Amino acid sequence: MKIRDIFGLIVRIIFFLLVVYGLIYIISGISNAAGLHTDTEGSPRSQIIYGCIIMFVGFVLLWVTPRIVRITYPEAPPSKTTDKDVS
Repeated sequence: MKIRDIFGLIVRIIFFLLVVYGLIYIISGISNAAGLHTDTEGSPRSQIIYGCIIMFVGFVLLWVTPRIVRITYPEAPPSKTTDKDVS
C-alpha cells in the first residue's frame, strides 16, 4: 500500500465515525422522546436534528473523499521516455 492509499483509508474511517456519531445522536434523541432515559441535555428534537446534520455532513465527506485524496496526494506525472540514442 502506498501512502496515498493509507491516507485515503484513514480519511474514510474518520468520516465513517462521523456518520456513526450522528447516528448515536439520533438514537439518543429517539430514546429521549420515547421516555426511555432523560439524563442528557437538550430536547429530543434538537438531538435528532443535530444527528441528521452530522450524518449528512459525514456522508457528503465520504462522497468527496476521493477528491480530497487526489488534492492531497496528486498522481505522479508519467515519466517521459525518449528513444533517442544518447551517444
